[in-house]
Amino acid sequence: MATTALCCASRKSNKYNNEAGYEVYTISEDQLRLKQKMKDRKEGVQVEYVTSRLIVVSCTAETSERKFVESLLTASQQIQKAHNKHIKVWNVSQRRHDISSSLDAIAFGWPAETAPPLEKLCTICKNLDQWMLEHPLNVAVIFCKGGLERCAVVVNAFMRYNAISATDDSVDDRFSMQRFSERFLGPDGPPSYKRYLGYFSSLLSGRISVNAEPLFLHYIILNFFEPINVFLKIYERLVPVYQSRTVTLKDASKFEMDGSLKLRGDIFFKCIVAASSPGSATRCLFTCQLNTCALELQPINSEGYSVVRLHKEELDLIFNDKKIDNRVTVELVVSHTSGPTTIASAALQSVHSLLPRNNSYETFEVAQGEHFLEILMNSQFISSCFLLIVHSPY
Repeated sequence: MATTALCCASRKSNKYNNEAGYEVYTISEDQLRLKQKMKDRKEGVQVEYVTSRLIVVSCTAETSERKFVESLLTASQQIQKAHNKHIKVWNVSQRRHDISSSLDAIAFGWPAETAPPLEKLCTICKNLDQWMLEHPLNVAVIFCKGGLERCAVVVNAFMRYNAISATDDSVDDRFSMQRFSERFLGPDGPPSYKRYLGYFSSLLSGRISVNAEPLFLHYIILNFFEPINVFLKIYERLVPVYQSRTVTLKDASKFEMDGSLKLRGDIFFKCIVAASSPGSATRCLFTCQLNTCALELQPINSEGYSVVRLHKEELDLIFNDKKIDNRVTVELVVSHTSGPTTIASAALQSVHSLLPRNNSYETFEVAQGEHFLEILMNSQFISSCFLLIVHSPY
């Protein structure tokens, strides 16, 4: 039987016979890096001090339920022992009963792979600041399970919030917060996250003010996409409010709203590639999030229409995809007036209101089901830790 050897002589993974006739497998550098990354990956709940008063407690989505519960209780005990009654926890992921029990966490989450609602981002930064001002020993804890970029968004926003009243003493803290957030929001971070952080900075600096008026979307134009079958879905506050028919894209494809679609606040656009055959799955081509209250619009014609133009680098999922044409743009034609409403368009809007909400995020607000008590009953040590935390005088 041939002996198998491993070597790293090539950037591509390959197999060949050497002079002795043995099969030799080469492993690419990318494969080695991935292997090392998997080896170094930390399991369970991790505690990281971003600054002396800002802690991130996180856990990857892949961690097993048992490992999560065990490490969560251990981390809770360590934090409470170190900071006594001077901790407050904000959970920016989905609510869970075990997190609420062991960390007494405030539910402040939003779905993974989406930018936080602008109002929520403002509120959590204000709450963090108020808590730290109440006592010099108070420590803020940000918790997240899965979608760890959510922690980074909050840390980055809080860094910007702190910059308003910056002092020389806070320079090191701001640098630490920036370094932490860049690990998840660097060059490969989703554009919508960066857009919302830009909104946040502009509101803090007073460069833009909140415009509470609703916008009316009249149509959407997709330019320079490949000829594939897609449909659009639009969410307002993560609730679906519109779904287009399926069309085949061309150089310029126009999706009309059959009148206008009233939108206000946090808006989420999805372009979905339709299933190619019965039983096959759909996939998301690109997504985009924006907030109507933070948009600065200039009318382009006598009807008062404005265009919000988004380029490829501003669209989530495809911003760094080399297979997508760099000329790609998405144009949202909007105004502050609804325009004329016909009987046909009114009827169509009634139909849209009855669309199934199978892709909405409404269930996110429901606490995740977990087998917390069952797992605790199977572990004498973990049960003891839990009782210590629950009955702590602090």
